[in-house]
Amino acid sequence: MTSITVEITRFVDDSFPGWVEVVLYDAGGSKWTFVEKVPVVSAENLNEASEYPRAAAIECEVVPDPAVSAAAGLVRIDTSRPWGIETKDGTSTFIVYHSQLVHK
Repeated sequence: MTSITVEITRFVDDSFPGWVEVVLYDAGGSKWTFVEKVPVVSAENLNEASEYPRAAAIECEVVPDPAVSAAAGLVRIDTSRPWGIETKDGTSTFIVYHSQLVHK
């Protein structure tokens, strides 16, 4: 299982099971914002009183892409696989540094 490191920036909704805002920075420095269920990004029991920001991870799939330079430490990922996670604007593929990935 591969995950990309992200940062939970705030708690946004206490509707079950709780929703948080999550930020990913890609290799180009662009900031991408997701709103996701707490259990999808963290094993912690987070709520509005929790301290933010905090580290987290989103499961993703590495997508082979010959246009992305592995020699430069870059990879293309897709957060829509395996759990259908997309940014607020529907984006799910990103070029990130290999060092941002966590392998479990």
